[in-house]
Amino acid sequence: MSDKKSSQENIEAGCRLKKVREEMHLTQEAFASKLDISVSAYKKIEGGENGVSTKVLRQLRRMNISSDYILFGEITPVDKIWYEVDNSTAKDKMEIFLRLLLEYTKDEVSGVKLSKSQVVQLISSVFDKG
Repeated sequence: MSDKKSSQENIEAGCRLKKVREEMHLTQEAFASKLDISVSAYKKIEGGENGVSTKVLRQLRRMNISSDYILFGEITPVDKIWYEVDNSTAKDKMEIFLRLLLEYTKDEVSGVKLSKSQVVQLISSVFDKG
């Protein structure tokens, strides 16, 4: 892999990470703290100077942020639901809950069948984040 390609991938991942941080209304300092890395290390990732480490990807996953999105710009249907739950009001969460129940009874959700355990986990998160 060429340095130029690697650098472009780092820049794109850094831009997506910045977008996530801004959507969470966090400063670089606060987000770096959540990721358990130094502010200077975070700034290098966000600026595309460094790539996203496995440690950072694990921390992001703990915050329900998809590594596929950060690295490749891809969001799965399940990741979309997690994002929706994390960024919704209590009333919206009830609507998500009802939609999940209805969608589970169908064969597919956006082209991907959810397993019973995925639905249970998503529904639990709706109520846990009340």
